[in-house]
Amino acid sequence: MDGITGTHPESQKIADKILSDKKLQKIINNDELGYDKKLGKLTSRLNTLRSENELTVHELNNARKTQWIPTDINGTFGHLGGVSELKAQNPVIKNPKCPK
Repeated sequence: MDGITGTHPESQKIADKILSDKKLQKIINNDELGYDKKLGKLTSRLNTLRSENELTVHELNNARKTQWIPTDINGTFGHLGGVSELKAQNPVIKNPKCPK
């Protein structure tokens, strides 16, 4: 496609903003929180940052890793990898209520 050069112009700025987020750092560095509480707080804060920065979780083809990508880019392309491929191969994933 014309105009795509490899890196979204805002990617580094967004990554720096998230990694330097004071609330996120406070949670990470709080040794008094138990594992479950810390995980819950991290998940909540990361979801807030993802939403504020208009990012979408994109599953990679191996269905074991994800990336945060700008929502505008995610919406531009079809979804043929990761979870989509697994759903096509496995009816239980396609329909979780489907009996095994």
